[in-house]
Amino acid sequence: MNTKCSLSGQRLQTVKHNPLTTKPRSDTARAVIAKLAERFSECFFVYERRRKPLKAGIHHNILEATDDIPARELTFAMPAI
Repeated sequence: MNTKCSLSGQRLQTVKHNPLTTKPRSDTARAVIAKLAERFSECFFVYERRRKPLKAGIHHNILEATDDIPARELTFAMPAI
């Protein structure tokens, strides 16, 4: 397994990635980002270089505005939430 460090609040955490489950998650994340980019074209972009910082807690707004994106799939696309 690969490990990656990420900041969560003030603490440093080690996140372990299982190569067997990372690919389906990344595929799901790409699909969710594509849906968001299509629906909210001023905020979300498929191409990473065009992506902009979003407001804290925006996932609540997204979940309220969409019926077709489950919360679990949204966390794959926006892991910082």
